[in-house]
Amino acid sequence: VLGVFGGWGTEVLRVYVHLPELGWCVMAEMSEKEAFAPVAVLVNAMLLILVGFLLLAIISAIMISGTITEPIVKLHHGTEEIINGNLDHRVGTSARDEIGQLSRAFDEMTANLKESRKELEEYSRSLERIVKNRTAKLDRRIADTEQQRLAIMNIAVDIEDANKAKESEIAERKAAQKELSGANKKLQDAVNRANQLAVDAQAPTHPNTPNTPNTP
Repeated sequence: VLGVFGGWGTEVLRVYVHLPELGWCVMAEMSEKEAFAPVAVLVNAMLLILVGFLLLAIISAIMISGTITEPIVKLHHGTEEIINGNLDHRVGTSARDEIGQLSRAFDEMTANLKESRKELEEYSRSLERIVKNRTAKLDRRIADTEQQRLAIMNIAVDIEDANKAKESEIAERKAAQKELSGANKKLQDAVNRANQLAVDAQAPTHPNTPNTPNTP
């Protein structure tokens, strides 16, 4: 029963128990604050426990978050290193979870990529040597072909000069032959005239005919 304690204006809790054998009535009363003090203690304890659980949950979450996010951050950093061309970077962790397996697989992929890059560089150098050798051979062939072309051009020029000289010589021979033919004709004419004069000189002369030389 809720009542007022004395004249102090404090609310109290009262309990009445009637004892019929004795004809008495036993009453017990207690102030509200005193009655609810254990409840307040229990509420405070529950609040403390709740705060403790909350702090513990926060700390656990931070630790778990660090355990999970750290390999992810390392994996992300490793990805940036690979993108920048650093194939020697390793991300592998000792964790046995999926993140650890992923990081180790990432390292294996990086090692394979590095090996493939070495093979590609070696193949590129080999290809450059082959191209260089073939280019040198082609340059030599071109140089030889150019020399042959120049030699053929020189031979053609020499043949053309020889043909011109031959034509000039033929023309000179024709002119000389023509002159020789003219001289032979003149010589033949002179011989014929001489023979005619000799014939005329040996012919007998008539008494009444004056002895005059024949004119050609």
